[in-house]
Amino acid sequence: MRSGASAHPLFFLLLLAFLPACAHMPESATSGPNTWDARRARLESIRHWRLRARIGVVAATQSGSADLQWEEQGEVFTLKVSGAFGHGLIAIEGDAASVHLKTGKGEQLGAASAEDLILQQTGWVIPVNGMRRWMLGLPSGLYPDESFTLDDAGRIDKLRGGGWEIEYGRYGLYHGHQLPDRIRMQNEQVKIKLAVIDWEILDANEQ
Repeated sequence: MRSGASAHPLFFLLLLAFLPACAHMPESATSGPNTWDARRARLESIRHWRLRARIGVVAATQSGSADLQWEEQGEVFTLKVSGAFGHGLIAIEGDAASVHLKTGKGEQLGAASAEDLILQQTGWVIPVNGMRRWMLGLPSGLYPDESFTLDDAGRIDKLRGGGWEIEYGRYGLYHGHQLPDRIRMQNEQVKIKLAVIDWEILDANEQ
């Protein structure tokens, strides 16, 4: 267990550790009055994607890092977290109706949300529902107070909503899409750093 006071140095160490995680350099784009509308429409057309990333979490209760694999296919999502506090692999599958978790030991659990399952297993507050769109660089549409600002290339650089603050540190070019590969998220209880290793856009593979 780590106290809130001792967690902050670990957070900055984690940030430094993630710096070499991505080989993709920032991409430039032509800015214009329709840049965001066109970009948003293109991102919202993506129905099947997968990413691999390294996630670092700093909280008053527990801090640490883990490997993350996340796949979205329409309403169905699969989330795999490995290496968090010796739990081995935690796999979460969900859709609009239910969410289930399976541990590396074969245990199976159900809960009202993926957030609840991750909290039970790791002590981490991870905003899964919001991240399903935030990770693409889109507003979640879940919070009435959600707002965002754009950079010169028409991409979201900062977003707020539901008590969360999200900052996009860098974008990379993946399969013809400019997608986030550095994201910081925080609320009053937790700070999260996400460093993307790779994105896969799988829609074309199914045509």
